[in-house]
Amino acid sequence: MRLRPVWIGLVVLGVAARVFAVLANDAPHGDVHLDALTLGALWDGRGFTTPLERSIELYPREAAGGGYPLDQHPPLSIVLAAAFPIGGDPYFALQVVSLLAGIVGLVLVHRLAGRILVDVDPWIPTALVAASFALADFAGNGSVYTLHGTLTLAAVAALARRTVRASLLAGAFAGLAYLTNYQALPLVAALAIVLVLSSVRGSPCRGRGSDVRRRSRSDSSWSPRRGGSETCSCSANRRSRSTRST
Repeated sequence: MRLRPVWIGLVVLGVAARVFAVLANDAPHGDVHLDALTLGALWDGRGFTTPLERSIELYPREAAGGGYPLDQHPPLSIVLAAAFPIGGDPYFALQVVSLLAGIVGLVLVHRLAGRILVDVDPWIPTALVAASFALADFAGNGSVYTLHGTLTLAAVAALARRTVRASLLAGAFAGLAYLTNYQALPLVAALAIVLVLSSVRGSPCRGRGSDVRRRSRSDSSWSPRRGGSETCSCSANRRSRSTRST
């Protein structure tokens, strides 16, 4: 806990680095070119298309495949960027989406770490993610990968709550991740497998990790690593039902 100000400081620097990445990436690169062209065409009223002449100019390809944006990426990041027509610059709009996704991703890392980690300050993993140069750069270059990662984290965080409603949210976030990047398809299959296995094994106690963490902080002599026992309401209910039946 004494180092918490250091970890928080790293998170603040990480957010600043993401903002700086928006300023430093002054021109689109890679497949962000075509996303920006598609967004510009959408703003110009030409629909969800990539201008054929520009797409062939940037990336030579057969004419039969030119001009169809879904050949490259699903539409979600472009649709979200359409809500930020700042200065009429489609590339900057994509950068705004990736920046916001990067900041929301840090929030999700902190919340997920606080839920599943015991005796670990959630600011530590948040600071490690915030200090990543690659993640900071991707959060400012307008690519789909930051939004993809954030939606994946949202799906995992929802699934960690282990409720029916949270499972539905996890599926929704996984679907949105797929609508951001085709590479998210394995996530949908992985979540389905986890849900099936969880239903077979039965539902564990909800909030167990956070309850254990609060108890360990209030009682310094108790630690799950030293063999301390812990109880929860669902196990107590099962014992009471079995006692009444006998």
